[in-house]
Order: sequence, then structure tokens, then C-alpha cells
Amino acid sequence: MSVEIKAITADWCGPCKMMKPIVAEICEEQGHVLTVIDVDAEPDLCQSLGIRGVPTFIVYKDSVEVKRIVGASTKGSFEATLEAALK
Repeated sequence: MSVEIKAITADWCGPCKMMKPIVAEICEEQGHVLTVIDVDAEPDLCQSLGIRGVPTFIVYKDSVEVKRIVGASTKGSFEATLEAALK
């Protein structure tokens, strides 16, 4: 099973700054691919993905979107949501 998390963030976003290292750590620990997309640098891509707020984390399992996580959370909460989405 391959897992990719697309993290849609912005430099000016406080919750994004809080979540980036948490998600990076989880991806490193679990062997997932992390792709960070800046909404200001990639507005067309973000629009095509239907992004309405940041941070948004799109979880892909074997190249299929299985979950969107919007907003900030604790590491434990994020891990629990991710685990449930990947079952």
C-alpha cells in the first residue's frame, strides 16, 4: 500500500505552521510520501483540488483519495484520523 499526503498550506497561516512539522514527522515515522503545496504559489492546482481553507491534508491510498483533513489538530488526533482512513 502506498500512501501520499498532500498538505495544502500557506506561509501566512498560523495553523499551517503548527501542523507542517507534525505531519512531516508522522509521514517519516510511517513511511508515507508528503507533498507540500502552497496556496499562493499554486492557486490553479488548489482550485482544481477544491481547496476552500488551509491547512487541508488530502490522504491518498494507492493513488485514490480516501480522506480530507481540514484545520489543525494534535498529533494523536491526526494519527487516529489517518489510521481510520487507511483501514
